[in-house]
Amino acid sequence: MRSFFADKDRDVHYRKGFAHEICFGENDNPQYFSAQTTLSYRKVLSAESFIIACAGTDEHLRRYFSRKDVEYRWLLDEKLELDESSFQLSSARVNGIELDCRIKYRDGSLEIHCSHPALAEVVGKEAFFEINTLTLYPKKLRQFSVFISELTQGVSISFRYPDSLGAVQAVTIFSGQQKNPLISEESGLTCVHTDQDQWVFPISGVVFSY
Repeated sequence: MRSFFADKDRDVHYRKGFAHEICFGENDNPQYFSAQTTLSYRKVLSAESFIIACAGTDEHLRRYFSRKDVEYRWLLDEKLELDESSFQLSSARVNGIELDCRIKYRDGSLEIHCSHPALAEVVGKEAFFEINTLTLYPKKLRQFSVFISELTQGVSISFRYPDSLGAVQAVTIFSGQQKNPLISEESGLTCVHTDQDQWVFPISGVVFSY
């Protein structure tokens, strides 16, 4: 850690208190679950705007992982139309400020540009991010993955699901101080979390199989 900060990059803006909740439910399309996601964390705001990206293929989504202006990424089933009916940003807030959102389609991807004039006063300071989305996830896949794409301190990931999924198993792949995070289970809910002071390195994550 000391080498990473001192020798590699003195301007590392890591995430703190990363909480990601995914909630599966039924909808009118019998081939898909509705997937409601809620993401929150603290991080130094580096610019007055950021992007939420959704793509229909791994190739198109991969180009967003190296971009520092992207805060959230979602891989959509390629059989779905890449539009707001399949992927919707319910809300995006920074320090409670509801951001203005503009949609741009770019070569197999949907980019949602989030900004607000008030963010100019927050740039360079630690801020609280909240991102909520509503989308679809194919039932046939039988697993759902969450990846940690940035250096993060403290992780909590929860997966809510209907009874029709049956038993859910969480398989964790964590690189950092706490390689075996705690897993808790109850009816319709599986949670994975580390202690809040524990560092988690990219790319770590969890696969929920069912």
